[in-house]
Amino acid sequence: MGRDGGVRGLDAPGLDPGGSDVLVDHNSFKVRVDSRTVVKGLTGSVFAPVEVVTGEGVRVIAGQELARWIAERGGSVRVLS
Repeated sequence: MGRDGGVRGLDAPGLDPGGSDVLVDHNSFKVRVDSRTVVKGLTGSVFAPVEVVTGEGVRVIAGQELARWIAERGGSVRVLS
């Protein structure tokens, strides 16, 4: 992660921030995540898309689908376009 907190190019399958809440403010994600990636406590606003690794391969999600994916895992973000 960069000094400015950027996560561009982050390959984050299985990422767990250790139980800490994370606030993002207009962050641009270029991130690859999977079902093990922990986003509980993630709040704020983000730009999309995000790559999600599944058993079938990699799919790209953005907009309301990304907001739902994060909400289903305990986060609450506003996805900006």
